[in-house]
Amino acid sequence: MGKMETKPKRRKSKKDNHFKLSTDWLLTEPVDYEHKYYMLMDFLNFCDDKIEKFELYPLFSEMSLHLANLQTISSEFKYILVNKKFEVIDDEILINELKFTPIPKLGDDELEELNKVLKYAGPKFFEYFNVIKALWTLTYDSVSIKHINENKNQSLETGYFFTLKGNNKKIWKYTTGDVNTVKHDSKFAVQLIFDGESKKVIKTILNELTQDISLPIFELMSSNDLPFENTLLPIFKRKVLSYIVQKKTIVNLKKN
Repeated sequence: MGKMETKPKRRKSKKDNHFKLSTDWLLTEPVDYEHKYYMLMDFLNFCDDKIEKFELYPLFSEMSLHLANLQTISSEFKYILVNKKFEVIDDEILINELKFTPIPKLGDDELEELNKVLKYAGPKFFEYFNVIKALWTLTYDSVSIKHINENKNQSLETGYFFTLKGNNKKIWKYTTGDVNTVKHDSKFAVQLIFDGESKKVIKTILNELTQDISLPIFELMSSNDLPFENTLLPIFKRKVLSYIVQKKTIVNLKKN
């Protein structure tokens, strides 16, 4: 590592309770290879457990952040802090929610130890990220989406999506904000409005809940039986958002 920016006094790690490992884990005292090695192994064992259970969130978000953080420390001598309050386990982290902070002043011995940890941790994070990304892609591809009440002039900003398991039905209402500015990483707020056994069709249930059935209604189906809260629901949300983005893109292309 070359010359770096200096910063007074290091602080103790303040771990975001949303993630297992804080983004300043490399820089808090002691900056010692053996100490950081055991911290890393503890985190990777945690990852192994989540991977074995196929629980992808918030693990996917955390691993993406740690990989970016290592690269930022190595190339810019800065580390990343997340400046947000997480509301759900799969909250997207937007660029404006990241704070790039100069790493604190380190002694020569500490710099040498930090370099050793970076050299070891970088490939490990990259390896685990690739595994988690592969599982994410596998899950995403196993989920299908069906727009059951599509019509030409229908707005996609707000709507519903549901899943079926026998007679058990779960229905969520979603909002995206302005559909003209929606992107793959846009905020996608959902609210569970029905969860129970019912032989009634979805539109009837929505009517009884005094919901507007002219809004888009999507059915989500998965070919795999996976953890719901930590894996399927986050993927369902991204599947609906992706559908909306694709529709918006098609409309814009036709206009041009």
